[in-house]
Amino acid sequence: MVPNPHDALFKTVFSDPAMAAAELRAVLPPAIAARMEFDTLRLESGALVARELGDRHADLLFSVRLAGRVALVFVLLEHQSEPDALSPLRLMRYMVLVWERWLAAHPKATRLPPIIPVVVSHAEGGWRAPRSMDELYDLSEADLATFGRWLPRFDLVLDDLAAQDEAALRARTMDVYARLALLLLRDTRAAPDEDALIVALADLLRELEDDPAREAARATVMSYILLVRRVDRVRMAQRLRTLVGPRMQEAVMTTGEELMREGEQRGLERGLQRGRAEGVQTGLQKGLQQTLLRLLGHRFGRLDRKVVARVRAARPEQLQLWLERILTAETVEAVLGA
Repeated sequence: MVPNPHDALFKTVFSDPAMAAAELRAVLPPAIAARMEFDTLRLESGALVARELGDRHADLLFSVRLAGRVALVFVLLEHQSEPDALSPLRLMRYMVLVWERWLAAHPKATRLPPIIPVVVSHAEGGWRAPRSMDELYDLSEADLATFGRWLPRFDLVLDDLAAQDEAALRARTMDVYARLALLLLRDTRAAPDEDALIVALADLLRELEDDPAREAARATVMSYILLVRRVDRVRMAQRLRTLVGPRMQEAVMTTGEELMREGEQRGLERGLQRGRAEGVQTGLQKGLQQTLLRLLGHRFGRLDRKVVARVRAARPEQLQLWLERILTAETVEAVLGA
C-alpha cells in the first residue's frame, strides 16, 4: 500500500527522538514533562498497530525513563476529516495492544509501564471529539464520581494543530524541520495555492536552503507539497528559485522526477496484476463456454447460431447456472431461459 503523504511526513520527521522530544516538551503537561528524562527517549521498532489504523492514522511508540522507571509514549497522528465520537475508546484499544506487545517482549513482567497517549491532529476544522474516557460514559457527574474507580479513565494529550496559532507553532523550541512539518500538516491542504504556501513559509524554507547538509529534509518537504497539492513541479521550482533559492528548486525537481518514476512503476505493477486477473477470468469464461456448447450439442444436436452467440456472450456466473440446468432441462430454451 502506498503510504499516505501525511503519515510519511509525520513519521519521517518525528521518528527522530530529538524531533519527537521537542514536540513532547511542547504539548505534555508541565508536571509530566518535568519528570521525563528526554535524553533516554527511544523509538520502539515498527509501527505497532498499522493494520488496525488503516489509512486514517499513523503511530509512533517511544520508550522513556519517567521518574526513574520505564514509561511508554504512544503518539498518534489523526487526520480523518470527520471526528470519531469514540476516539478515547479506540485509543484505549491501541494502548491495550501496546501492553500486549510489551508483555510478549517481557514474559516475566508482573507490572505494566504507564502509557502516555498523545494525539497530534490536523483534521480540518479542528478536533471535535471527546478528549477523555469520562466523556463517553452514560453517567451523570455524581454517578461518575461514585462508580469512577471501577471504570477505565484517562485523558489524552492533544496537539490540535488546526487550533494552534501560527505564531505559537513558529515559536516552539524545536528544529526548523519539525516546525515546518507541523505547519505543513496544518496549512498545505487549506492553502489557496502553492504560491501562497511558499510565501507563508519562505523564511523557514530558507533555513533549510542555507544548510547544504539538509538535502533529505528538503526532499521530504517538497515531496509532501507535491503529493498533497499535486502542483506543476516546473512552475513550483521556478517560484522556489525566486523566493527561496537554488537548493530548494533542485529538491522539488529531483523529488518530482522520483515521484513520477514511482507512479509509473506502481501503474505498471497494477496493470500487470489487473492483466493477470483478467487473463484468469477470460480463461475461465472460455472454458465454461466450450464445455456448455459441447454438452448442449451432445444433448440437443446441432445448435442454432443465436444459441452459440448467447453462450459466447455470457459471463462465467451465467454459464455456471446453465451448466447446472443442463442436467434436467428438456430443451435448449429450458437451459438458457430466464
